[in-house]
Amino acid sequence: MRVLGIFLLFIISFSSFASEQDQLRRDVYKAILKHEPWILMEHLESASDAFMPFLSDEEVMTWDWSVRDVLSGISIEEVQLDKSDRKEVIIQTFARTYCGSGGCNAYILKLDGDEPRYLGTFFYNGKLIEPDLAVIKESYTGFYDFAIQGSSIDVYRFDKNKNEYKLD
Repeated sequence: MRVLGIFLLFIISFSSFASEQDQLRRDVYKAILKHEPWILMEHLESASDAFMPFLSDEEVMTWDWSVRDVLSGISIEEVQLDKSDRKEVIIQTFARTYCGSGGCNAYILKLDGDEPRYLGTFFYNGKLIEPDLAVIKESYTGFYDFAIQGSSIDVYRFDKNKNEYKLD
């Protein structure tokens, strides 16, 4: 009986986790489609640049690029970059001419509030080093630095004048 209870607890926990992940994915899709569609256009341009030169006239007429395919293939990672209750998201679309063995462009979105907010683009070529908000004093920009550790360590700081993260 105890095993059955543990199994049911596991199923309930997993289903709530799945619905949280599904909700996050829906929020990201909506943010891109309604407020940041240029991310999709950048992906389309990249895919076109990668494929068109190699396609015959007939293949060009049947070539297909789908918003649904792009959205279903994105990677979403949460990171806490400010003191708000909700984490920011890092998304990667894995566009062909922007990605390679060295990494890929990633976009940072803040999903708090009425409308999502674009916080910048960075080159994701290693491991994300998140800020430790428990030991860092208040940020004058409202957003904390983060780093990507690849072959070197790239630090990204929020530029209050440009209103987005920039490589330091």
